[in-house]
Amino acid sequence: MTEPRVTILHVDDNEANRYIVTRILQNAGFNVLEAATGKAGLESVIRNQPALVVLDVRLPDSSGFEICRQIKANSETAFIPVLHLSASFIQSEDKAEGLDSGADAYLAQPVAPIELVATVRSLLRIRRAEEAALSSARDWQITFDSIRDGVCLLDEDGNFVRCNQAIVQLFHKSIHELLGCVHYEVMLAELGVGDGTCFRLARETHQRQVLELQSKDRWFAKTIDPIFNAQGTFTGAVFILSDITDRKQADAVLRESEARFRQMTDAAPMLVWMAGSDMRCSYFNQPWLDFTGRTLEQEMGNGWTEGIHPDDLERCLNTYTTACAAHQNFEMEYRLKRFDHQYRWLLDVGTPRFTPTGQFLGYIGSCVDIHDRKQAEILLRERNQRLDWLYETTRDLLSSNQPLMLISSLFEKLKEPLELDVYLNYLINDDCNQLHLASYGGISESVAQQIEWLEYGQAVCGTVAQQRDQIICATISISSDPKAELIRSLGITAYACQPLIAQGHLFGTLSFGSRRRHQFTDAEIELMQALCDQMAIALDRSRLLTSLQQQADELRQANRIKDEFLAVLSHELRSPLNPILGWARILQTTQQDEAKTQYALETIERNAKLQAQLVEDLLDVSRILRGKLSLNTGPVGLPFTIKAALETVRLAAEAKSIQIQVILEPNVGQVLGDSSRLQQVVWNLLFNAVKFTPPGGRVEVRLEQVGNEGVNGWTGGRVEENPSPHRPIHSYAQITVSDTGKGISPDFLPYVFDYFRQADGSTTRRFGGLGLGLAIVRHLVELHGGTIQADSAGEGQGATFTVKLPIMIAPKPNQDDTLSQAGSDFNFNGLQVLFVDDDRDSRELISFLLEQHGAKVIEVASASEALHSLEQAEFDLLISDVGMPDMDGYTLVQEVRTKASERSRTIPAIALTAYAGEIDQQQALAAGFQQHITKPVEPETLMRAIWTLVERDDRKPNA
Repeated sequence: MTEPRVTILHVDDNEANRYIVTRILQNAGFNVLEAATGKAGLESVIRNQPALVVLDVRLPDSSGFEICRQIKANSETAFIPVLHLSASFIQSEDKAEGLDSGADAYLAQPVAPIELVATVRSLLRIRRAEEAALSSARDWQITFDSIRDGVCLLDEDGNFVRCNQAIVQLFHKSIHELLGCVHYEVMLAELGVGDGTCFRLARETHQRQVLELQSKDRWFAKTIDPIFNAQGTFTGAVFILSDITDRKQADAVLRESEARFRQMTDAAPMLVWMAGSDMRCSYFNQPWLDFTGRTLEQEMGNGWTEGIHPDDLERCLNTYTTACAAHQNFEMEYRLKRFDHQYRWLLDVGTPRFTPTGQFLGYIGSCVDIHDRKQAEILLRERNQRLDWLYETTRDLLSSNQPLMLISSLFEKLKEPLELDVYLNYLINDDCNQLHLASYGGISESVAQQIEWLEYGQAVCGTVAQQRDQIICATISISSDPKAELIRSLGITAYACQPLIAQGHLFGTLSFGSRRRHQFTDAEIELMQALCDQMAIALDRSRLLTSLQQQADELRQANRIKDEFLAVLSHELRSPLNPILGWARILQTTQQDEAKTQYALETIERNAKLQAQLVEDLLDVSRILRGKLSLNTGPVGLPFTIKAALETVRLAAEAKSIQIQVILEPNVGQVLGDSSRLQQVVWNLLFNAVKFTPPGGRVEVRLEQVGNEGVNGWTGGRVEENPSPHRPIHSYAQITVSDTGKGISPDFLPYVFDYFRQADGSTTRRFGGLGLGLAIVRHLVELHGGTIQADSAGEGQGATFTVKLPIMIAPKPNQDDTLSQAGSDFNFNGLQVLFVDDDRDSRELISFLLEQHGAKVIEVASASEALHSLEQAEFDLLISDVGMPDMDGYTLVQEVRTKASERSRTIPAIALTAYAGEIDQQQALAAGFQQHITKPVEPETLMRAIWTLVERDDRKPNA
């Protein structure tokens, strides 16, 4: 078995011997240090403190025996075993000298490895055993000396054999003076407390002898414990001598203290008791006896427990028993019967008592009357309980979206503490202006059916709802109030009814009743109202959350519709660009025949018009949403309006072989409105009918005059009343557009007139468009004081749109019709026009159109050139773009109105621009333009605007 980390020093001047011994010891698991001289060996011993030294006898600088003596003479190294290993140990005198020098063993060279290792291990074991014995002896002596009492061992004659330091101090003798042949009685005699009987009695009786002895000024306690060997022979005794002077003095002081203690506790304003370690009471002061009205004999032991309230007895005893078992302090509150048989709350504080040596003696306790404080605590606890109920109710209400479902659990929570038996929850029914019993408890279902409905002011609950204030009913059984008859019939004796009001809104009432008590306390009434206030707030919160949820759903729906609309808008705006740009590139790069060129131009024109119409629809919607869409009203004949709209869709219908049947009732009166906007209404309806009708289908347009019936029209699922604010209504012009096309699903029919709504917004839809046309139509119809209605039997069943417009009472000649019938062949022969536009293509196109109608046009590319031209010549008309570099059209016309010549200052001006918003139109008119026309412009629209201006101006040319 190897000894880990054991270091051995080998001192030998022979290198071969050192090598062999080192290898043997290392193979055995030892750490080996080497030294070749005696001096080096001594230095290594002091420095490294090896566990064992293997020492040669013959060293070059000193004898091995001398080195051994020096190791053993040094207190720091004397404990290290030394093994002489030398070839000189053949002679016995060398062995004797080696042992005499202090060596622990010797071996003669040559030595067998097993013998060397065995010897080393044996010496190490011996050394460990010696160290353990010395350590044990030191520990025992330290313990022996730490005993405060004098302790010693006596032999069979009573002489000192061994003693501790306390004996030395008591007898004022050294240990050497005491040990040997000094008899212990001799030393006691010197202290003046001699007694020769204890040792003899202990030896004879084999029992401990204890005796207290008093000297002139000291007290001692003497103890003799006899010692016997295994055969029972007396071999000595343990003698203990304790100085008990302090204890004797303390006992005297204690007795005096106890007398003072009894006097003090009897005069104390508290109840004092004492108990022993057996938990039985041994003392009660006079105030205790006065409080209970019992004698000391009656209270002693466990008699005092007879006065504890039965409800507190078990808890009190458990607390006392647990504390006693652990020798701990305790506090407990209990009710103790007073001499007048009234129970009073006491606070009992017990403190454990111990001897100076730590022995548990029992308890001393004191009791104070805390009855008044306890009553206050009970009231505070009830208040805190009410606050807890209020907090829990608030928490539950805040975490619930259905607060009415919590009323039953609230009632169950309050039922026992407040002795409640009934609750009634009435809610306001706005439809019939009554109170409806929503939930209840403590009454039968048949009774609930009888009182299910209450009028305002009826019974207590109806009165609370009417007055919006709490009503408390006490001693109902003897009340003569007729309003209390209902709750009296239910056997209720105490009743509280609270209104459920939040943010000024009355939701209903909540009432609580008891059949076990005659009234509620103020705190309970306050609690009920507070709980009902929280319930009302929760109801209001639930209502708001429901409203917010609906709004959120609507916003999500609107957002989805917006996304779909933007996707469709991108598609519809980009799609026409493809044929426009494609055919334009083809015409620019390759020579086509006349037919193909004409087809390309028609395609470009058709798609450009489609894009223009999309933009115009968006602008119309913008104007509608901002309330800026206005009408240029006048008498309008609907037959012409319908025919004009038919012309715009005729080619699309013919392309799909759709038959359009027109039925115009004669003598339909005129309506007051905007001719172009009404044409837009009819065109949209016809365009939708043609678009959603499959090839070979049929579209019917009917105009007729109807009476007042049906004036309240259904528009997009809503019933609206639209009487004209300007004139009395006697009859209506009704336009009906029906088709045999795709039809409208019942789910989408209520939303058919909504903005940005399409029945199919997916990428796989079959029909294009932004879904704005019908929304614009509805708004335009309503602006004219009319109504529009959509009907459909379902998908694939076609659709019918019916427009009703109020007919004017006294029709006037239709100027628009007269102007339209005058023809579109305008003649501006000799009209001098100054046209300003920074875009060359626009200049060339407009100039060409004007020159085709006889006008003379001067083109300029900037506002500064226009001002220069006006200074050089006179013009009859100014047409200007708005968005131009350096100076825009607004600034140009302002400069003309303020700084030009007198004739040029009054020149009619038309703004021709791509800025098509309502604000742009207003800004143009405010700057000084008479007309605002948006790009792209229809030639006829531009010609009509010019004709209107030159007709009013005295500078118009002669036709």
